[in-house]
Amino acid sequence: MVSTFLLVSLFVACHAKAITNLAASSTYAYAVDLDKPVSLASFQCMKKAGYSTAFIRAYDPSGTGKFDANAVNNIRSANKAGLGTEVFMTPQPRSSKKGSTQIMELLEGLKKENIKATTVWVQVTSPVNWGSNVDNNIYFLNDIVSMAKYYSVRIGFYTSQYDWNQITKGASVQGPLLW
Repeated sequence: MVSTFLLVSLFVACHAKAITNLAASSTYAYAVDLDKPVSLASFQCMKKAGYSTAFIRAYDPSGTGKFDANAVNNIRSANKAGLGTEVFMTPQPRSSKKGSTQIMELLEGLKKENIKATTVWVQVTSPVNWGSNVDNNIYFLNDIVSMAKYYSVRIGFYTSQYDWNQITKGASVQGPLLW
């Protein structure tokens, strides 16, 4: 269903006329986030429709969590289409794998394909997917941040005030970016 919606949206975007005056005078940009395989033609269509960046999931939370097999081709195709790319991970906080293991699997998966991430956005949403022990949740996130520092990669958290408060009880953040 989501894939169908995405394809229909891309078709509409490719055939819609851009409002150039608005885009030329504004200080914002269009971006898309993806967790499914996308073709080069679709990325080219996005570029033509005025998108500038693709946020690409590189860590899949299914099961115990794993490197997202679609990430490499999506990153390469988006770049080939002229889009900037950002990498995000949807961690699996209920996994037996520590946060450090999950970010390491992501970074090593990219490295194996000669892709260097300088920033990884960590999705901290959907409190129902996180444990009720706030201290464990904070430890899990700090574990991701520590391993990312080892790889010289900057971490950003993608969240909302509501989700952050539910998952971490509003823990303060020093260093990582917030989105």
